Amino acid sequence: MLSQFCIILIFKLMNIFIDKETFFIRKIEKAEDGWILHPVEKDKDAVFISREFYSGKMPPFFRWPWQKLELEITKSDGFLISAKLNEVLLFEISEDDYPPEVKAKVEKGRKLMQKMKEEAEKEDADIKAALAEYLQKFTPGPNLEDEMTSLHICFRAYLKLHFFCGEQNEDYRRRIALMLLLCRVAERFCKRRLDLSNSMKVVFFEWEFVMFSSIYFNLLGGYRTDVREFEKNSDSKDVKELFSQYYELEQLVEESFPMMENVLLKRYLVYAVHKVVIDFLDDCGKFLVNQGLTLWGKRLFTDNEDYRRNVQKMKLLRFKSFILPEVFSDEKIKDFVYSYNI
Repeated sequence: MLSQFCIILIFKLMNIFIDKETFFIRKIEKAEDGWILHPVEKDKDAVFISREFYSGKMPPFFRWPWQKLELEITKSDGFLISAKLNEVLLFEISEDDYPPEVKAKVEKGRKLMQKMKEEAEKEDADIKAALAEYLQKFTPGPNLEDEMTSLHICFRAYLKLHFFCGEQNEDYRRRIALMLLLCRVAERFCKRRLDLSNSMKVVFFEWEFVMFSSIYFNLLGGYRTDVREFEKNSDSKDVKELFSQYYELEQLVEESFPMMENVLLKRYLVYAVHKVVIDFLDDCGKFLVNQGLTLWGKRLFTDNEDYRRNVQKMKLLRFKSFILPEVFSDEKIKDFVYSYNI
């Protein structure tokens, strides 16, 4: 199993061994053996570009006085590897020409990243194996298609797409049934907070939830880190409040899957629900905002017709997970929504 903060380390290691920065330049000062580029931000150090690496003009293009200069640099342990000015590559040093100490550090980082990648792949394999084992104990109801009809049209479309267009075997039916439960969890979570027919509330809550989830996905790496371990090792007293929505979704998953014993699989399902909620809110918002209306605000089309009109914008139809990994082509999706009553 990956260590509790492995994903955080992955992000940090990318910035320790090879660091990329982008910032605006306010002044370019000519020096005897190169140029000194002064960032707009006063707390940032000036960047020296040596003539040894770049001998052209500075800047190497015509620009109007009001046009901004954006510098992008890549460095490792203080050694400048490459520089771009307004997307024009000034220079890029081959790894063979790195100083020995920089070359050693970059190689060390590469090996460590490879090790963490292998650990992540093993963890994913363990989750998939636990999922396959759990599915064997999971019995779909006899009226799986009917069970979908109570959900929001955006959920129904996604589930029915797999029901009618996916593989026609027992394993696939189990996977759809499991995904149906996750969609119910996602819908229950959303309905606790808002009226799903109010476009403004849906769009606002989507923005709020995405802001929260960006911390969960980007800082913790989603299912790769135990939120409770992070909370235990954090100095902040606000962490529990910050992840209150995570704990709520986790509780809903536990209630819906009471026989779920594998911790990694349970954590992955909580992660999958987060992803489903985000895509659903985006789809629901587009579905509501783009409905055809008369001048008096009366709807011109049915739910099916409005959904078909916006099918190319719908994200959930293309949702991919360990549970249902298949993503259908746009042609297949379009054929489905025009052939079936959603």
